[in-house]
Amino acid sequence: MAEAIFVGAITGAAVGALLTAVIDKTKSAVRCKENCENLRTTLKEIRPLLDRVDQSKDGNNATCQAWLRTVNTLLEKADRVLGKCTIPKKSRFHVQYVTKWRISSSIKDLDRQIKEKLPQVNLLTLDIVQLIYQIMTGQSMVSPGVDTSEAVVMQAVPEKIVTHENNPFQKMKELIISVADLPSREPVTFGLKGRGGAGKTLLAKMVNNDEDIQAKYGVGSVVWITIGKDASIPSTYKTMARFLGCGDVYERDYTHRRMEDQRTYLMEAFKRKRVLLILDDVWESTWENRAIIYWLDICKGVGSTTLITTRNDSVLHRAKAIERIDILSLSEEESWKLFSYHAFQTSIPLQGELESLAKQVCGECKGLPLALEVIGGALWGKKDIIHWRFALSRLKRSESMCNSNVVDDELFHRLKFSYDELDDDLKKCFLYFAAFPEDMEIKPNKLCSIWQGEGLFGTHDGDDAFQMGWTALISLADQSLIDLFEKGGEKYAKVHDVLRDLAIRIIRNAKAGEWAFECFFEPGKVLETLPPIKEGIKRVSFIGSTIKQFGSSNKLDSPSIQVCLLSDVSFQMDPRSRRDMGQVYLSYIFSNMSKLLYLDLSKWRYLEKLPKGIKELKCLTHLDLYRCTFLKELPEGIKELKCLTLLNLSGCAALKELPEGIKELKCLTHLVLLGCTSLKELPEGIKELKCMTHLDLSWCTSLKELPEGIKELKCLIHLNLLGCTSLKELPEDIKELKCLTHLHLSGCTSLKELPEGIKELKCLTHLDLYYCTSLKELPEGIMELKCLTESSLRWCSVFLEKV
Repeated sequence: MAEAIFVGAITGAAVGALLTAVIDKTKSAVRCKENCENLRTTLKEIRPLLDRVDQSKDGNNATCQAWLRTVNTLLEKADRVLGKCTIPKKSRFHVQYVTKWRISSSIKDLDRQIKEKLPQVNLLTLDIVQLIYQIMTGQSMVSPGVDTSEAVVMQAVPEKIVTHENNPFQKMKELIISVADLPSREPVTFGLKGRGGAGKTLLAKMVNNDEDIQAKYGVGSVVWITIGKDASIPSTYKTMARFLGCGDVYERDYTHRRMEDQRTYLMEAFKRKRVLLILDDVWESTWENRAIIYWLDICKGVGSTTLITTRNDSVLHRAKAIERIDILSLSEEESWKLFSYHAFQTSIPLQGELESLAKQVCGECKGLPLALEVIGGALWGKKDIIHWRFALSRLKRSESMCNSNVVDDELFHRLKFSYDELDDDLKKCFLYFAAFPEDMEIKPNKLCSIWQGEGLFGTHDGDDAFQMGWTALISLADQSLIDLFEKGGEKYAKVHDVLRDLAIRIIRNAKAGEWAFECFFEPGKVLETLPPIKEGIKRVSFIGSTIKQFGSSNKLDSPSIQVCLLSDVSFQMDPRSRRDMGQVYLSYIFSNMSKLLYLDLSKWRYLEKLPKGIKELKCLTHLDLYRCTFLKELPEGIKELKCLTLLNLSGCAALKELPEGIKELKCLTHLVLLGCTSLKELPEGIKELKCMTHLDLSWCTSLKELPEGIKELKCLIHLNLLGCTSLKELPEDIKELKCLTHLHLSGCTSLKELPEGIKELKCLTHLDLYYCTSLKELPEGIMELKCLTESSLRWCSVFLEKV
């Protein structure tokens, strides 16, 4: 039996020397200072643990050695990343942003990873179940009664660059804390009122994240819900029910009842809990012939508080808000400070005409933080006088184009300046954010997949197209048109509601022949029926929408459609009659979509079968069926989708088998079966998928073996078998997968041995064996994997034997 891959003893003193050097670099960093300070705080916690290991008589055992080597590796990574924080900023705008964002993200990742390693010096005293869950999922265990899929915990609010003259955050914080201390008080409502782009959401996020406020109301008692212009009360009520821990009962017993019954049920549920409910972006609108605030004003528990952000006085009047704080435009001095930060990112004073022009451009932003941020970002790095003169001229001209005194019009014409500064590809990427519901946090890979499916960046292969997609997202974030952020270890993209409105308005005002004219986006809406699609439309989105009525007249009858986004579409009917309706409805949709390239049916929870007509989608390249939890089978006609390159079936827990006809999908490169817990085997025909590069079988807990034919997948790069708890062995012929770089076997608790032929996988760089508790030995040849850069044997029996 080969020894574990960890070789050579390492001491706490050696790691300590590197730790000192890394801490010193965090002190001298000139970029990403806040992240560096957070990392330094975490690093200081390592010192006493290193001393403990050195003093321990068990310091050379396998557990301690593994921990020391892991920490040493992380410190080496930190040393390389921090080196980039001490170099001058790049002169080119795009390169500077890419570097800055990636450095910042890398430091946060390292901080998180190091924090995860701190408690592992006492591994043997930890709750092994919790540790393994964290290892395998990359997240903490949470109470099963709390739904964390919604944006309840907001991303960190960036460091304040400016302050409003009336300091609205401090005033609102004092109000909320003062009433929280009153015993047995009646529920109250407060309001933050300001024009679009004034910073209402940012201030509300600061309230949401404030530790003093959270301490007053208790853990899990501050809830954030974005309402928005396209408010859907059924969707809002579902979010409230999940927060209150009664989501299952609500969906089963109340979603098909009258709205009054639903309101009464939730109001009673709120009375049992003291909470701070933040309702962001509430508009003056109606639902079922009543003002929207009537349906939202239901947080009536003793001691509860509701905070509403809005543009309308009438909303706060109807909500009977006892205090209202107005968010004023920024002063001239504060406006210049914010504009300069985004336009120049330097404290060096400007000279002569450039400063004069820049201040005039700043003045055109009218003290609105969003306009200052976006327009400043659009002009980043522009140093020539001619460009600034032209920008000022366009902004002044846009004001004269606005014939009304409506604030939204005034802001729209200023923000459109930033859109006009984008190149054509970036304009298309930005407009795609209008395809998603307001305030939705979107995974960048989802956007990149859509853009790749449409061929937005040409005929590049998968990796190149994804790289170009990420570059586009970074460029949009660089110009403050979107936000890129991290939450729970995942990266997300999000657009401000005002900028989303800008994208919608550009699409609606587009003229025939323009790319935007070919888009029809109606996400997050409640629709009586599907609206007619005009001729020439190529992209449609009804993501998150509810359709009340449908039938044969409801066809998406447009042969020009190439991208169809129907994720999380629901039907307003009794849940017990919904399942067969999905198939019926889709049969209408597919009747005339011969040019379709990308189809997203994710989260159709009541879809049991795909209609036979899917075989007519001859040009389809991407099919997304993520979390179609009741989908039992794929039609044999799927073999007709000869152009399909990506098939996502993750979360299809009822899917028992794949049709033999899947072997006809000769172009398939990505097959995702994550969480298909009923899938017991793969068809032998899978060996015909010669172009396959990524095969994800993680958490296929019923899968007992891989077919022998898997050896024919000569192009396979990633094979993910994480959590396949019934898998007992790997075929010996896995050695034929000469291109394999990633092999994930974490949590394969029934796997007893690795085939000797694994030594032939010369390109393998990642091998994960977390918690393979039945694996008693490693083949001798594993030491021949010279390209292996990352391997993990933690909680693997061959490793535990040495503890």
